[in-house]
Amino acid sequence: MGTFREIDINELIKEVILLVNHKAKRLNHNIDLRLNRDMPKISADPGNLRQLFMNLIINSIYFTPEGGSITVSTEMDTDANVRGPNESPDRIRVTVSDTGSGMPNDIVDRVFNPFFTTKPVGDGTGLGLSICHKIVEEHRGTIDVESEEGKGTTFTIRLPAHARDNKSSGS
Repeated sequence: MGTFREIDINELIKEVILLVNHKAKRLNHNIDLRLNRDMPKISADPGNLRQLFMNLIINSIYFTPEGGSITVSTEMDTDANVRGPNESPDRIRVTVSDTGSGMPNDIVDRVFNPFFTTKPVGDGTGLGLSICHKIVEEHRGTIDVESEEGKGTTFTIRLPAHARDNKSSGS
């Protein structure tokens, strides 16, 4: 695990978009950023979060037909129904949605499994989403996926919005 420091999630997402924008433009994709300006800084490993969002956005680009759109949004998470008993009430939510091909339920249930891929041989290792899952867990967050065939996919990441306390950073 890398070094945690205070970061601005919106700025980090903008950096990732700059890195993937050429690929999106080549496929005539529209990347729509809906970033809430009033987001608190979070304690995170910026390198790992860049990898997380890069994997999710590249997957969205890959599985979205030419001319599709990808939306990345940030907001405070107010949904107490998806909060575990030990989770902070202050969380941010980042969603990555696409208008891609979507997935059937049996695939959705396995997307975070190591070495599972729906890409052709040679196009993917099946590690991208399992690594994303691990990164989110290391940040004491959650990642969920919703998908409907023919309608696209949405990944929702929830992360604590407060600084890590020193007692737990040595784990």
